[in-house]
Amino acid sequence: MSAVMLGDIGQLPKASKPAEGVNYRALTGEVLRLRAELPRRWEALPEAERAALYRVALEAATFQPSVLHLVRAAPRALRLYRAGRVGDFLDYARTLSLLWDDILSLSENDSPAFQRDALDAIQEAREAQPIAVLRTREDIRDFFQNL
Repeated sequence: MSAVMLGDIGQLPKASKPAEGVNYRALTGEVLRLRAELPRRWEALPEAERAALYRVALEAATFQPSVLHLVRAAPRALRLYRAGRVGDFLDYARTLSLLWDDILSLSENDSPAFQRDALDAIQEAREAQPIAVLRTREDIRDFFQNL
């Protein structure tokens, strides 16, 4: 049953590359279903599958398109625009981004090292000296001079 989820996610078209003939509205519904199902099934997924989902989500979340990538995607984006389907594509891209965030969050919650680092950061923030409110130009100048 867990392989179905990994397979479902692996079959989703990348939101960074618009494609013709894709029903983005239906795909958005599928991603919403996966987002609802994922938290309920996360603990039951094998560790290897959770790691694979994490790698896919991290790669997608940190993707930075090159100029060449954007140039290649432009004609497809233009065809989507002419067909009046840009909104569907953008909804899909946003929903898919939320799925990647969900996977990253679930993975981080599983990680003792991440939890420890987060607690350390919170503790450091609590112990840090409060920063004075900068209301005037003089306050700002004094702040930067004292750095």
